Amino acid sequence: HHWVIQVVTYKDEEDAKKMHGILRYDYDAYIKFFPKNKYYSVRLGPYTNKDEALKDQQKVNSKFHVKSKIIKISQPAN
Repeated sequence: HHWVIQVVTYKDEEDAKKMHGILRYDYDAYIKFFPKNKYYSVRLGPYTNKDEALKDQQKVNSKFHVKSKIIKISQPAN
């Protein structure tokens, strides 16, 4: 299994792009769009090791004052 960190979600694509732009300097960041609910999820990963994901989650939460979530995925996004 792999894990990703969902850092934040936005309705506005520009907000998602701004956060992605900041995160991508230190992390493997990407944006996933959910057309059904019309929101943009800014994510980090994928991680093959859950402990690594947890470590980065703690760093991101304290640095950006967010409540990120770790999500288990079966297949990493390309």
